[in-house]
Amino acid sequence: ALKESERRLADIIEFLPDATFVVDKNGKVISWNRAIEKITGVKAELILGKGDYEYSLPFYGERRPTLIDMAKGIDPKIDPEFEKKYENLKRDEENNSLVGEAYMPLQGKGDAYLLGSASALYDSNGDYWGAIESIRDITDRKRVEEELQRSKEMAESATRAKSEFLANMSHEIRTPMNAVIGLTELLMDEKDEKLTSAQRECVEMIRISGDTLLSIINNILDLTKIEANMTELEHRPIDVKGCIESSMDLVSGSVGDKRIKFSYKIEENVPQFIMGDPTRLCQILINLLNNALKFTEQGEIAVSVSNTNLDDGGYEIHFAVKDTGIGIPEDKMSRLFRSFSQVDASTARKYGGTGLGLAISKKLTEMMNGRMWVESAVGVGSVFHFTIRADPIIGEPLDLSKPDSLYAQGKQKIKDLERSNSELNILLAEDNVVNQIVTKKMLSKLGYNADVASSGIEALKALEKKRYDLVFMDVQMPEMDGLEAAREIRRRWPEGGPKIIAVTASAFKGDQEMCLAAGMDGYIMKPTKIEAIREALQAVAKG
Repeated sequence: ALKESERRLADIIEFLPDATFVVDKNGKVISWNRAIEKITGVKAELILGKGDYEYSLPFYGERRPTLIDMAKGIDPKIDPEFEKKYENLKRDEENNSLVGEAYMPLQGKGDAYLLGSASALYDSNGDYWGAIESIRDITDRKRVEEELQRSKEMAESATRAKSEFLANMSHEIRTPMNAVIGLTELLMDEKDEKLTSAQRECVEMIRISGDTLLSIINNILDLTKIEANMTELEHRPIDVKGCIESSMDLVSGSVGDKRIKFSYKIEENVPQFIMGDPTRLCQILINLLNNALKFTEQGEIAVSVSNTNLDDGGYEIHFAVKDTGIGIPEDKMSRLFRSFSQVDASTARKYGGTGLGLAISKKLTEMMNGRMWVESAVGVGSVFHFTIRADPIIGEPLDLSKPDSLYAQGKQKIKDLERSNSELNILLAEDNVVNQIVTKKMLSKLGYNADVASSGIEALKALEKKRYDLVFMDVQMPEMDGLEAAREIRRRWPEGGPKIIAVTASAFKGDQEMCLAAGMDGYIMKPTKIEAIREALQAVAKG
């Protein structure tokens, strides 16, 4: 019966595709299948009944504890030298087995990755009977894994390089644009008698072109950040009605000579306040409203909002933006949500644009656990639908009547200085000469004077000589950048130091956090608007 049982076991093992062998309780080989013959080059008749199997295995060039020894408990502790031969070595206590990977020479194939597993065998009385080990050639799998890892690392490296390139390009483009938009804004603010109507028209065209270029840059950066998973959504109260009204107010200013009526309808079951990302929701609405306005000459653009209460207590808010525009042909629908793609891609196309607004909106909607789709008929108009997943407000809703401003995210407020404009000491740390002139002109327009430092080091020297209430700190400067300068200011003047407002052309995730972590109190994005400077100054002057 024993011989018959061993024969059946040997037949089963012979059939296995993995290189497999079995030893009895005395360590003698009783099974050695064809697969292990192929790997080791050792025929079964030369090894059966012998106990020196370890010298035949590709794992072992010298006598050390083997997987099979470990599995049957001869050496319950993993030998450090033994462990060096294996990757991912682990003991499965529940199944009393040991598994490990090794990179070893293989008969006739050179070096190969092998996966070994061994387990003790027991008889019907629970007594130790022997042990079994299988060896699998996983070279192809490991090669694929290594190639995937290399590809992943190359992709990550390319993403980092892309992000760094875009961050640099953002800075390089926004810096001259700061001068273009800033000086244009100053010119537009001049009294009528100082500019002729033709000059004012030219300045207005420059302003519009500058804003358009800035919008394109922002869209490209937005899309890049989303695709690189560098965009994080906020989770704070949203005033649904306020978001719709502010988006419509912004877009309706571009109607021009078009005969278009704007309207909205909010169903009764839509909560007034929800939790989500108000900035991104408004961005989606503005993109869809701008898109509707672009393709509609007359009629109506209407927004409707409805809600479905979810089982988990959340909301699915459904927005629809309907227009009476030219509509979209059925065969062009597939192009709508592709990046840099437009319905009319011909060189003679009537309507401009980069083709990014809808692509960004769709991706943002999906980030909010929603979806976006469109219904359209040529000559009748289009309806763009999107949904977002939102949470209910816990407790009393916050006062959302006042818009957020960038400087307001500082860590603390200063005491009320109760000084006049001329008594507020301001230092401008900026290395670009043109931007120095632009910012000083803006400050002068607001009734303030400012001293200038061209680097972080110069800013520190200026602070040693004079007490300043406020420092407008450019982030990227030679010798010592704005972040390092801010940290040094906080170290030298921990009490009574100046307020620091970051002024940066960078636009990537983490930039604002880095500025605040360095000890700055606020954050202004280039191109700098005079209103942003006004708000920062008011925050300092009033506390």
